[in-house]
Amino acid sequence: FRLVTERPHLFTVKVNGVMIMAEKDEWWLDKSFGVYRVGSLLKGRDNVVELTVSPMKILAEIEPVYILGDFGVVPEEKGWSITSPVTELQLGSWKKQRMPFYSWDIQYSKEYDIKEMSGSYILQLGQWTGTVAEVHVNGIKAGIIGFDPYRLDITSHLLQGKNNIAVRVIGSHKNLLGPHYNHPAKGLASPRHWKGIKEPVPGDAYQLIDYGLFDDFELMH
Repeated sequence: FRLVTERPHLFTVKVNGVMIMAEKDEWWLDKSFGVYRVGSLLKGRDNVVELTVSPMKILAEIEPVYILGDFGVVPEEKGWSITSPVTELQLGSWKKQRMPFYSWDIQYSKEYDIKEMSGSYILQLGQWTGTVAEVHVNGIKAGIIGFDPYRLDITSHLLQGKNNIAVRVIGSHKNLLGPHYNHPAKGLASPRHWKGIKEPVPGDAYQLIDYGLFDDFELMH
């Protein structure tokens, strides 16, 4: 487990009452995001992270605290709780497979055995949600898919015999960074989207995009 806070040089950080220091020259996502190794300090059930600053400074606004590690999360009445990860992802929403805040890419791959090459071969995506999908054939990037009709000619990358075709669906930082509530307009983020929240909301009420590959891709000939 790792803990991430913004501008660690401004704060004293404690986990379950134990003061910790950010790792030297290590950062995550942005160079202002410091990383702390906290696995040995965590316990079952509730854990407490404290950030204090003295004197108060204009840059010391409370920002989100991130927990990184190989785990899944499930919605609770207030926010989320950490649980074991799904061991083998399936087609469908990442959010529903304990990865609601995952922002990078997931690869879906399978083999095609082409007995005799002839004509054109088109990779066709079905239902999917992501910023873009990368297509790799036999380990080489063949192109990207981003717009309807969600297909790509991969003829020049195929070989007679067995071919490995992979589609990497790439998400975005929207689910990671928010806003997660008060968000009537998708794609727009402003300070007002964090206002008026009196207490933590249920995890199921977070506004998250269902990223993922929902239908298996096809090779059309």
